[in-house]
Amino acid sequence: MQIEIEKIIQKLALCEYAPEYGEQVLHVWVNPPRKLLQARIAEAERGQALTLEMNLLKKAKTDAAIENLRLILVEVGEIGRASLVWMADILSQGPEGTRMSAEELRAFSDACDELDPRFYPWIVKRVWDMIVEYRAVKKKA
Repeated sequence: MQIEIEKIIQKLALCEYAPEYGEQVLHVWVNPPRKLLQARIAEAERGQALTLEMNLLKKAKTDAAIENLRLILVEVGEIGRASLVWMADILSQGPEGTRMSAEELRAFSDACDELDPRFYPWIVKRVWDMIVEYRAVKKKA
C-alpha cells in the first residue's frame, strides 16, 4: 500500500488580530517540504546580512560605497519579491476562491503599510508560528 503525503491546510482566523475581521480566515499550508522552508530561511538570513551591510555602507560616502549600496538594494528587492511569492504559495493551497496570487498579496501588503502597518507582519509571524507548531507537534501513535 502506498500512502501519499497530503498538504495539511489550517485556518488562520483573522479575528485573532482584531475582532472586526469576524469569520474571515486565511488557509495556511503548514507542512510545506523542508527544502522549501530551508530556501526561504536562507533568503531571510541573506536579507538580514544585506541589511547590516547596507547600514555600514550608508555611513561611507564614497562612490564605491554608493555603487555597492545600489547593488544591495537590488538584491534586497529581489529577496522581498521572492518572499511574497513564497508567502502567496503558502496561502494558496486551500479551496478555490481562497487562493492569493503574489500580485494580490503585494497589493494587500501595500494596503496594510498604508492603513494598518502591524497587520501584514502579524500574518507573516502567525503563518511561521503555525508551520513551526505543526512541525514540532508529536503525532498520536
